[in-house]
Amino acid sequence: MNAIRATIKIIKKFIPKTKWDKLKLIKSEFNTKLYYKKIYIRYKIIAFKLRKKEKIKVAFFLIHDSVWKYEGVYRLMEKSERFEPIVVVCPLVSYGEETMLHDMNQ
Repeated sequence: MNAIRATIKIIKKFIPKTKWDKLKLIKSEFNTKLYYKKIYIRYKIIAFKLRKKEKIKVAFFLIHDSVWKYEGVYRLMEKSERFEPIVVVCPLVSYGEETMLHDMNQ
């Protein structure tokens, strides 16, 4: 890795800054496209595995009831035979145990 960095430093001396910035931009765009390609491949693999399952377990993680925005999605999944939704209430202990227990009971 150090050899690559040393090579880049040498190349950088001979390339004008505007060209170097353009090369960095091209590299950045290439890495972004590669990143999205990897995400797409992972998505396809997961989608293929999920197609085979009879029931799909879905977990909703929740800290406060005030930020719960997925009631409609949860109810639709609950009615469906294909999904098994659950809500996981995460304890938030930073505001004290009493507040945590109150929030979890809500």
